[in-house]
Amino acid sequence: MDVLLLNGSPHEKGCTFTALTEVKETLEKEGLSAEIVNIAKEGFTKEDVDRVATLALEADGLIIGSPVWYASSCGLSNYFLDLLFSKIGSKMRMKFGASVVSCRRGGASSTFDQLNISQFLKCQLFLQTIGTKFMEILLKRLNRMLKECRQ
Repeated sequence: MDVLLLNGSPHEKGCTFTALTEVKETLEKEGLSAEIVNIAKEGFTKEDVDRVATLALEADGLIIGSPVWYASSCGLSNYFLDLLFSKIGSKMRMKFGASVVSCRRGGASSTFDQLNISQFLKCQLFLQTIGTKFMEILLKRLNRMLKECRQ
């Protein structure tokens, strides 16, 4: 498996799952294999953490999806991720990582920060941000428009 997508919502087929499914389909169109695993199940066990740890170590990249609840990610997924990264954090060094958040109103920025800084940076995953690519595309379009206006 190339990319492991972790669904951090207790609503197994909810909005976060839908967003992760879009990412998964895009990755598969690019020729990468991907799998979505729900980590925010009430009453998860050590065996659940061990199973996800094995999958994460086999994957080249990790994408964490989370709903936004009161400007934060889901507590169950935070707990799961703390257990997961305390177990395999040093072995995840320099793998690719990204996060996806699903929110109704506000709080997305703080949830991104929570996932990206608290989870990814502490185990030194190579963080990919969607915003950087978007800015690159936007700047190219603006430059092209500027050149067209000058002609």
